[in-house]
Amino acid sequence: AVELELQGEQMREQADRLEQMAVAADEANRAKSSFLAMMSHELRTPLNAISGYLQILELGIAGPITDAQRDILHRLDQSGRHLLGLINDVLDLSRIEAGRIEYDIRDVVLADAVAGVTPLVEPQLAAKGIRFHADVNGALKVRADVEKLRQIVVNLLGNAVKFTPDNGAVELGATASPD
Repeated sequence: AVELELQGEQMREQADRLEQMAVAADEANRAKSSFLAMMSHELRTPLNAISGYLQILELGIAGPITDAQRDILHRLDQSGRHLLGLINDVLDLSRIEAGRIEYDIRDVVLADAVAGVTPLVEPQLAAKGIRFHADVNGALKVRADVEKLRQIVVNLLGNAVKFTPDNGAVELGATASPD
């Protein structure tokens, strides 16, 4: 009976320690989510300012720009938007963990989504001398969250560039299945 009492006491102590560890883990998770939300806000603020200045330059308010410079500014703007999307993804991760993620599902023209992210990987393609061709039916639509879809395509293209030998080729295609 004494031995059972001792084991019972040890089990209660272990349960108390586990409870304390669970509380500490919950507090750490809340602190992490709070940190991610704060950092995403702190990163978005200057990124939005950069985007605003890029638009001012593109409009020629600060002086005339060449077509080549306009193209560079456009690519910088797209890269900034992509970075903003990644920051939002970090915030989404916190929302997922809290069970509060939301998606904006709508019809998306797939060719437009591909065309919108292609410039983000063009520098990597050029650096490796990789030829790129996209064959996406312009009438093909998908039901998706456009930002999540763009991130998926960027990841796929980034991996394709990464694993394609120099002077190779990357092709991206999409067709509708009969059903």
